[in-house]
Amino acid sequence: MLMKPFVLFLCFFLFIFCSINSYAQQFFTQGDAVLVDPITYRITPSQGGKTGMITNLYPVNLAQNFTINFKINLGVNDAGGADGLAFVLSNICSPTLVSGQGLGASGIPNSIVIEFDTYTNGPTMNDIDGDHTGIYADGQLNAGGNIMDGGTGLPVCLRSSCANMEDGAWHDVRITWEYLSATSQRISILFDGELRATSTRNHIAQRFANNTNVFWSVSGSTGAASNLQQFRVVDNNNNNFAVCSGSTVTLNAPTLGSNYVWTGGSTSTTNTATYTFTTNSTISCSYRDYCGISRTVNFTITANPNPVVSVQDINVCELNPPPLKATPAVAGTYNYVWTVPAGATNPGNVASFTTLVPGAYTVIITNPTTGCASAPATGNVITAPAIDPVFSSIPDTICRGSVLASFPLTSDNGITGTWSPAPNNQTTTTYTFTPAGNVCAYTKRVTVVVNNIPAADLSAFKTICTGEVIVLDPKATGYSLSYLWQDGSTAPVYNATTPGTYTVTVSNACGSTTASATLAKSVCNIYIPTAFTPNSDGLNDFFRVMGASYIRTFSMEVFNRWGQRLYSNTNPFVGWDGTFRGMQQDAGMYVYYIRYTNLIGEASVVKGTFTLLR
Repeated sequence: MLMKPFVLFLCFFLFIFCSINSYAQQFFTQGDAVLVDPITYRITPSQGGKTGMITNLYPVNLAQNFTINFKINLGVNDAGGADGLAFVLSNICSPTLVSGQGLGASGIPNSIVIEFDTYTNGPTMNDIDGDHTGIYADGQLNAGGNIMDGGTGLPVCLRSSCANMEDGAWHDVRITWEYLSATSQRISILFDGELRATSTRNHIAQRFANNTNVFWSVSGSTGAASNLQQFRVVDNNNNNFAVCSGSTVTLNAPTLGSNYVWTGGSTSTTNTATYTFTTNSTISCSYRDYCGISRTVNFTITANPNPVVSVQDINVCELNPPPLKATPAVAGTYNYVWTVPAGATNPGNVASFTTLVPGAYTVIITNPTTGCASAPATGNVITAPAIDPVFSSIPDTICRGSVLASFPLTSDNGITGTWSPAPNNQTTTTYTFTPAGNVCAYTKRVTVVVNNIPAADLSAFKTICTGEVIVLDPKATGYSLSYLWQDGSTAPVYNATTPGTYTVTVSNACGSTTASATLAKSVCNIYIPTAFTPNSDGLNDFFRVMGASYIRTFSMEVFNRWGQRLYSNTNPFVGWDGTFRGMQQDAGMYVYYIRYTNLIGEASVVKGTFTLLR
């Protein structure tokens, strides 16, 4: 858009500073118009008989599309307020300011005028009740000059609601120019986002005598009634803008002029001059405009400082890595962009983070308010693997009560630290070695086993049946035990098959103990219970023989009182659960029939009754 006279820039980080084209939206004032702040002009004070105009020094080209955005404030005086503002396109560099009912724009030749009228002067001025707008030719603000599309010949309300616009508020205005063809162009007015009027004609030929270079102005007037009427720049900051220190900026004065002279050391004689700003500056360009009038445009540049950041090298232990930090020279809020080595995860927009990947880490910080970026800063991460401390002097086992010296505070491989708890020669204990805080080493745990003299006991073994095998287990306690039985065998248990005395000696590094058992010959029979209670309480839930370990072969059958066989089995260790085909049987008396041989091959048949209790 031609009327975008403010800073357009693309910034590249590293040491490439922004290259900027800057257009100043500079106005010259007439009458009572004054600049009241960097972007606001007072067109008229709230006094009667006042007229003011501002004209933009930068021409626009009617052979191109363009949009002009601004804000207007029509004051707060409704009942006694007047008269309003006008937007003017004219090929006159310095339009004549006219007081009275014409909003300061009456009678300007070769022009298009868009009114923002807040006063009703009656039909002769093509006015309607309410604040209104219309598009007029050559400063003729009457029905004869109305060139709006639609054919009614009347203006329209500024808002479709026809609400009062003398409300002290700032209202958005957009003027759009569309170059449809060499013989047709359209100008449109949007007020507070609503399209209010258009005019489509060969304006270039009819209004501007085929001259495509025009200037735009905003004017206003008051009469007997008055209002504080104001204009505000929207598309840029008038001619006040900020850059990053070191930026290269191209300043643009109005085109179509001559005799350009720039301050600030530039030797340019055209309407453009390029500068590099490191400090706040004011640049002026004097020239003769399109109409031969001497003009000056001023540019006020704020050179914002570029932030400075540093990143210190760090040595990283893999067990507890310290953060890698970007430290701005001036504290504040910044955006951070990191470049990390291959294999590392980019942390994103953060000031610090931890990493175990060695290499160079580079950061650029940007001030989010000014957009200015630092030079890149690099810090190196050096990683060190953790060391496993080695202590060869600490015993794995000791005998209870023997000397257990204090543990060394430096490992065989040079790691210093502390131990806890204190050495204990009475109980097996796990000890923890904690490396010193500045040492990259693992925590070490060492268990010292405290051995007792072994204990062993065979006193529970008294008898043995003919053919029975008894496993003699001394239930020895202690560490690193060895066994020696009476026949020289060294297994932890011994299988006894005959009566006699059996002896075992259990030993370890702390001593030995001997235990013995004398097995007498015994008669071993089975026992058959007379009742059982299958109620799933874990006690006597099955009907089965006792002494099953004395049986070599076995079969058992269970019958009810009508002779029906309910159960059969050949495993003496398994019994009947009181069910038949999944159904619980009634409480009462049942018959068993058992055949078996004992360990020496003697066969027996046993039958009888038992009771199922519920």
